[in-house]
Amino acid sequence: MNNAGVLITGPSTEVDVEQVKWLFDVNVFGVYRVTQAFAPLIIESKGRITMIGSIAGNIGIEFLGPYSMTKHAIEGYTDAPASEMERFGVFVSVVAPGDYASNIWKSDIARARAKEIVNEDSPYADDYHRWIDFVASMKLKEPEEVAQAVYDALSADQPKRRYPVVPYGQEMAWVTGSAALRLAELNDGHPFSYSEEELSNIIKSKMSDVSAASHVHEKEQLP
Repeated sequence: MNNAGVLITGPSTEVDVEQVKWLFDVNVFGVYRVTQAFAPLIIESKGRITMIGSIAGNIGIEFLGPYSMTKHAIEGYTDAPASEMERFGVFVSVVAPGDYASNIWKSDIARARAKEIVNEDSPYADDYHRWIDFVASMKLKEPEEVAQAVYDALSADQPKRRYPVVPYGQEMAWVTGSAALRLAELNDGHPFSYSEEELSNIIKSKMSDVSAASHVHEKEQLP
């Protein structure tokens, strides 16, 4: 399970490049290096690989640009070894949590309040510090649901590729709405655009595929 992760917040046009490199070194290259190192043993044992992503890997969130970039990378990276290692009986999944209680925010909030992240002359300063105060005040659920998703990814006979896990429906609405908007933008204004009916049929077909896979998954969990 690739669980190592760090966080840096701030305006996407102002975060120091060296800090962004450090973020990628842990969140992306750390995952890549560990997966590469263990791949021969995992293939030999027909094992599992589970990535810890984030809903931020599917949506761009204000003041979380660099972090979102790393989690977008994890989303893309999950799909590649999942298709490559399937031939060896290895399953690769990504668990994408929303806002649950953890210590990942602790040092970032402390640095923000010490004025170490955003300069006072930044045009974002007031908005950023209000945002940090809001984040610091959030009452977050304990991550039992995330642990259950990881357990399922590592133990189910047919684990799912993606496990979005959020504490509140609003967070899933953000993710689904962002994905729908991106699909609409990708389909808009070019010679190969689908009609609304064609696009709806494609979505229905994909939903049927996922539903069928989930049905098999649920049957395998019965005692």
